[in-house]
Amino acid sequence: MTKENTKKDNSKTILDKVKTEIKKVNEETTKLKTQVSKYSNEGLSSVFNLYQAIRNLRLKVLDDAKSSGTNNLKAYMETHFTPLKVKKLIFDGIGYPSEKDEQGKLKRDFIFENLFMRANKLSTIAEYDGNNGYENKNCSLTIKDNKFFVKSNEVYPFVEVQGNKEVESIENPSTKLIPLTLRGLEIIWARCRPVITRNSKTKDEQNSLTKEIKLIKDWFNSEWLKRVRNVNYLDENYTKTDLDNLETIAQFTLRIVEQYKVDKANITKDGDINETKTIKELVNVNYQVKSKDNKLVSKAS
Repeated sequence: MTKENTKKDNSKTILDKVKTEIKKVNEETTKLKTQVSKYSNEGLSSVFNLYQAIRNLRLKVLDDAKSSGTNNLKAYMETHFTPLKVKKLIFDGIGYPSEKDEQGKLKRDFIFENLFMRANKLSTIAEYDGNNGYENKNCSLTIKDNKFFVKSNEVYPFVEVQGNKEVESIENPSTKLIPLTLRGLEIIWARCRPVITRNSKTKDEQNSLTKEIKLIKDWFNSEWLKRVRNVNYLDENYTKTDLDNLETIAQFTLRIVEQYKVDKANITKDGDINETKTIKELVNVNYQVKSKDNKLVSKAS
């Protein structure tokens, strides 16, 4: 048996051992998905049941890793059981997403996904309590009556000073437990989220989109320069089909740019998406025609 096959067998064995826990997470996730409107405005306490289910799943995996003699438990969990891998495991398990829109694309419920990730993040940062090789970074995360609390000065080391122009903030002396907010969760998550070291090949793959876009941009620019040098270039080399396709490409690229702006404006300070807004069509896009001495000749659309 090869090393690769052995790794797959080990992974399968772990998932076999936690079938009960996975089933419970699937049940709680399905419940959340079908009652999104009920939970979306209730804060972090709304995802407590799902948090508990994912937490139990992660604890079972952690215990199995201990029993198997894994030395670095933190590295093991951060490599093989990241929140994104848990998300994929559960979403695949419940068959989400499955519905398609009129364009044949899978429909996603971003409110549901954000709620799921809150529970997912909470169950992960709970591990950062100073045990099992983890750093103590979760700000003394405490649960009381299905609600989440943290120590004030650990999550907010500095507090703003009101009415003092010379001093903007001071050290936070309070060690009281305060309710964990969405903002607080994201602050702690930024400290605890797994940092994966990637090799140069993966970095190249990560940058491939930027490189591809630059290549396309450079090609279009070179075509334009050919037209600048030869006024007959386009007429001699392009067909009507070519021009129709270029017009469609222009619409696609502009829609991506405008959709990016819409998405950025639609994200809250907590990193959640307020409402899914998708640009279906671009209309009334105008451009100007100028002469070689930069004088406006006409406008078109």
